[in-house]
Amino acid sequence: MKLHKLIVFIFSCFTLVNCCNDEDNSTQETTQNHAIHGSWNLTNVSGGFVGIDIDYTLGEVIYTFNDTNQQLHIENNILTTGPEDIYAGLDSGTYTYKIENNGETEMLYINQTLKGTILIFENTLSIDEDISADGFLYTFNR
Repeated sequence: MKLHKLIVFIFSCFTLVNCCNDEDNSTQETTQNHAIHGSWNLTNVSGGFVGIDIDYTLGEVIYTFNDTNQQLHIENNILTTGPEDIYAGLDSGTYTYKIENNGETEMLYINQTLKGTILIFENTLSIDEDISADGFLYTFNR
């Protein structure tokens, strides 16, 4: 009978420990942001059929990703209607976004539309619309 109580006690201890570990892990997962979280300044757009290569100055186009509510706020401060504006991407506004892992790559969706693969290295974000198929490569810096 003592052995039976001991087994029940040990099983109960393991169950309690596992429950505590699950709660700690879920809290950490919800508070940890993706590396894309925060503000990014568009610095260059290149590619396309004609091979464009346009540089942007800091503050002209700012993408702010908010991991908490999965919203992207875009601030486009370009005043001209020339190529800089045409190739800057989306207009100013707030959009929904999500990131899906596809094997070793991460795919960025904005308003449920695939925008391309993302690569973040230190303070540089690249969004590749498949430049090999006449898409564009957007480069951002923090």
